[in-house]
Amino acid sequence: MTVYSFNGKEECKNISELLNALKQRSKGNSNDFELRTEQEYPFLSILVKGDLACVHFFENESDCGHYAFTNDNNLNEDYIVFNMGSKDFETEISKDLVIPVEQAYIIAEDFYEKKEMSKKVNWFKL
Repeated sequence: MTVYSFNGKEECKNISELLNALKQRSKGNSNDFELRTEQEYPFLSILVKGDLACVHFFENESDCGHYAFTNDNNLNEDYIVFNMGSKDFETEISKDLVIPVEQAYIIAEDFYEKKEMSKKVNWFKL
C-alpha cells in the first residue's frame, strides 16, 4: 500500500509499516495521509491533529465519499482545525466528523487488509 503525506510517499509492505507511517507528524502535530492501493479506487484519506482524526473513504470516481463519525467524542468546540494538502493550509471539520486517532488506525488496518470501508465504525455518506 502506498501512503502519501506531508513527508512524501512511502510504500508499506505490512500493517506495522503502515502504522509507523501514520504516526508521523509535522508542524502543529498534524499530517494529511492518503492511502492508495494498486488501483485508483478505493482510497482512504486521513487528516490527523494530535490525538484526533478525520477519515474520508472514497469507493469510486462517482462517489463523494463517506466520513467516519462517532457520537461520543466529547469535544467542546464545534469545529476542529486540521492541516490539509500542505502544512500551511488549514480547514475546519465539524466535530461530528472527528474521531480519536486510534480509531483511524483501526480503519486504516481494515483498509490495508480488505481494501474496503471498515465495518468497525459508523459512516456518514455525502
